[in-house]
Amino acid sequence: AWKALRSTYSLPAEVCQHLVRKYGCRAKEVCELTWANPSLKMLLHADHPYIGAEVVYTARHEMAVTPRDFLARRIRLEITDWQATLDSVERVCDLMAPVLAWTEEQKIEYSRSYRFLLVGFMQEAGLTAK
Repeated sequence: AWKALRSTYSLPAEVCQHLVRKYGCRAKEVCELTWANPSLKMLLHADHPYIGAEVVYTARHEMAVTPRDFLARRIRLEITDWQATLDSVERVCDLMAPVLAWTEEQKIEYSRSYRFLLVGFMQEAGLTAK
């Protein structure tokens, strides 16, 4: 299935494999979002196979309503890589905002509060955010 996605949507193999494992038969629905907006093919972070289309898809169809819903609960990046999560928050907020009809102030607040939480986690663990 991942090879069909790769062939049809011109996405990297690692991304297609992730999408099939995560979304199963719905992976095609996630990929179809990239036809209308090719920028949704972009990785959220260079070290991980997650793409912008996933943010839009989960906000539209899986009731992800905050950046943490997506980053911690949907793709679990917060669990595996705090720095990558911190680096991805702005883009996730930018993608979620129009889908969820956030005001600019709401988008800024979601980003600020989640970044603050992540930095706190890192400080408690003795790590420094980059």
